[in-house]
Amino acid sequence: MPWGIYQAAGRGRTSWCGLVRAIFEISATLDGSHVTVNPIKTIEHLTLAVRPSSSRLNSEKLKKDYGIIMSHWRTGIIECVRTLMRKNAS
Repeated sequence: MPWGIYQAAGRGRTSWCGLVRAIFEISATLDGSHVTVNPIKTIEHLTLAVRPSSSRLNSEKLKKDYGIIMSHWRTGIIECVRTLMRKNAS
């Protein structure tokens, strides 16, 4: 049986800006909050932490070893926003 460290991330690619934009776009379609999200370059966000040039997650090892195919990242965001909005409404 294969072993090791596996990444389990939704399929597809996006940036942090794209992720946040999607969250608020989905929220707006469900009559929730909507804001305008403006992209910035990493160099514009000063931090003491050294940032990697690429921090994309890759679930190919999970697929290869176990046949697990993750759903698209946006599908998970839709489910998460819906759940949060239901909980906040009660």
